[in-house]
Amino acid sequence: MNYNKSGLIILLASVFFSCIWFAWLVFFSPPMDLAELEEEVDSSLSANTETETVDLSQEKNPWVYSENLVLHGSQIYQTYCVSCHGKTGLGDGLAAKGLKPPPINLVEGQWKKGGSSIALYKTLVQGVEGSSMVSFSYLSKIDRWALVHYIRSITKNKETDDIKELEEFAKTAK
Repeated sequence: MNYNKSGLIILLASVFFSCIWFAWLVFFSPPMDLAELEEEVDSSLSANTETETVDLSQEKNPWVYSENLVLHGSQIYQTYCVSCHGKTGLGDGLAAKGLKPPPINLVEGQWKKGGSSIALYKTLVQGVEGSSMVSFSYLSKIDRWALVHYIRSITKNKETDDIKELEEFAKTAK
């Protein structure tokens, strides 16, 4: 019988060392404190999310800019948009590398459907066909308006809004 002697030696050695490593893990490695691990996970999660809640009860016209809406919009952004658009809106999120076409840079504001508040709101409701920008129509109106205000707060390429047109649109917006 003809066989590869060196291959057999390597196989047996790897099985032997795997058994030794497994035995060390089971019998000799220090035990893991799961409570400590849970605290570590909880602290890392709380460090990555803003815990400040925003009182939006006073916001009667969410299409009108306010600092409260921008703060709430930044929280919505951190939840739904960071993976594609990145923490600072540069289009460099973790998922961006796998998206064709890549997400736009919100800071530069190279808008496909316009950068006015109305256009951004419509983009959030409808998404962008032919891209990975999906509809966020499941968000509440106030969340979508807050997101619009946050995006406009970080962009350099702001279009001027016509207030009367914005009010008319907001009355009929879904």
